Amino acid sequence: MTRGRTIAVGVAIGLVGVPVLLVAVLVAAFYAIFYFPNRTTAVAGTIVSSGVSREYLLYVPPGYTAAKPSPLVISLHPAMSWPAAQMAFSRWNALADEKGFLVLYPAGAGSGPKVWFMHGRGDPSRMPDVVFIRDLIDRVSASYNVDRSRIYADGFSNGGGMAFALSCTLSDRLAAVGMVAAARSLDFSWCTDPRPMPSIAFHGTADAVAPYAGGKTPVGPDVFPGVRAFTADWARRNHCDSVAAESAVADDVVRLEYSDCVDGADVVLYTVTGGGHQWPGGRPLPQFLVGRYSASIDATRVMWDFFAGHPQPLRTSGAFAEVQKLNAELLASRSATLTLEAWCRDHHLADDPRIVAHRLGGAEKAATAEQRARLQVSDGEAIRYRHVELACGTRVLSDADNWYVPGRLTKEMNQWLDTTDTPFGKVVAPLEPTRETFDVQRFWTDPSQPSGPILFEHRATLYAKKGHEPFAEVDERYQHVLAMNGEVRP
Repeated sequence: MTRGRTIAVGVAIGLVGVPVLLVAVLVAAFYAIFYFPNRTTAVAGTIVSSGVSREYLLYVPPGYTAAKPSPLVISLHPAMSWPAAQMAFSRWNALADEKGFLVLYPAGAGSGPKVWFMHGRGDPSRMPDVVFIRDLIDRVSASYNVDRSRIYADGFSNGGGMAFALSCTLSDRLAAVGMVAAARSLDFSWCTDPRPMPSIAFHGTADAVAPYAGGKTPVGPDVFPGVRAFTADWARRNHCDSVAAESAVADDVVRLEYSDCVDGADVVLYTVTGGGHQWPGGRPLPQFLVGRYSASIDATRVMWDFFAGHPQPLRTSGAFAEVQKLNAELLASRSATLTLEAWCRDHHLADDPRIVAHRLGGAEKAATAEQRARLQVSDGEAIRYRHVELACGTRVLSDADNWYVPGRLTKEMNQWLDTTDTPFGKVVAPLEPTRETFDVQRFWTDPSQPSGPILFEHRATLYAKKGHEPFAEVDERYQHVLAMNGEVRP
């Protein structure tokens, strides 16, 4: 008998006495693994954890280089399944090739098809599966250059429930978690970790395995919490604004977001109307077994975009020191834009660390008499106003009021300022400007307390190198997001 047939018979025998709906899920998982041959370039490995040999697959994209820290995504399979199935469902590998991160597919417990067990609930940190994931992070980090500020966990079904458990037990290691059709057997009150954890979830309203409204399910004895209630509980854990923003992103997909959370730990839920127990945008399971599949949203890509925007925050004391260092660098720099760009790059805030200026609307602020005096302009000389946000990727690092004398800039500079999103500092760089800061306000002065929305404010006059002529004044307010970044890594 061939190995594939032996596995097939073993799975069939294992289905005896199992609820009908669970049989359907297992058949679907079997279909995903054996109908599509398991061909992968992932590295198969084993590790002894809690005295037991455990298995995993690790996917390393072709572009990986040890010279650059790489994010790590830990993707957890559903119950009665394998890492290879999760690789097939999620299609993480293709996105890893594009974005350059590592993907770890651990195997749950069991001698045949694997399951994630929530053993040791009285002491969550000692649950064997939690210890296993912690050990795996250490193993992979010892062999590859892992960016420790960007380690994420996600899971499908039972794996999604395990991702929740990890958010409460490995919050010192993980930056954010994601869940697809999560089968959460743990009540939210089980989670006693007060540390905020960003989360993103996807769930279908017609999911019969993990019911959207909650309640009992044919797959086990546990009563599942309702998805929206669970999401609201998570928002309270993260101290988010109590009012969520809801918007349609496709004909059958609605996005719910809780924002203004501590440490920027946003909570997002995508609801697929009529969706079954599927991974949206991933490899579909047979719809007659587990419900309707939707390709209206690519859960894997949307999840990665969320992960990329949520590196692990610095601890308060470390963040305070980093912010003071940044403040000193900005005061000593000739260009705030270039200093922020270096910060963005060193703290891995975006794949592309360029600083972009977003023009803001609102009433124009006329230059005061004091500003006109500092800029040394005559009564009839024009001063223009520009209000912008400086962003790195999706993160706004500062907002600034700029008053500048157009007659002291070139025609090309004025055109760039009027028509592009180029930051002011880059536009006027040919003038080789110097800054003279005349006012500094520090709003975060106690390292034992979280920062407020603004860290510090600088007001400065800019002078051209030639003739030391003033040509602009800036009022820059640096945002709390600068205190939320992952650690600087070489």
